[in-house]
Amino acid sequence: MQLRYRYRVYPTREQQVSLAQAFGCARVVWCVLILARWNVSRRASDLLPQNGARRSHSSRN
Repeated sequence: MQLRYRYRVYPTREQQVSLAQAFGCARVVWCVLILARWNVSRRASDLLPQNGARRSHSSRN
């Protein structure tokens, strides 16, 4: 059994302004979080060895 509802809204001008402001704020928060995650990822990659260099973890020397 498939159940689906479709809604269509017709906001007033005041509601349009409020919705635009709410979605604009949500977009800003989303972009800030994406940037923060990207910065953390970049810092983590800076800690990895560069140019394919590997650390030797073998007990035989």
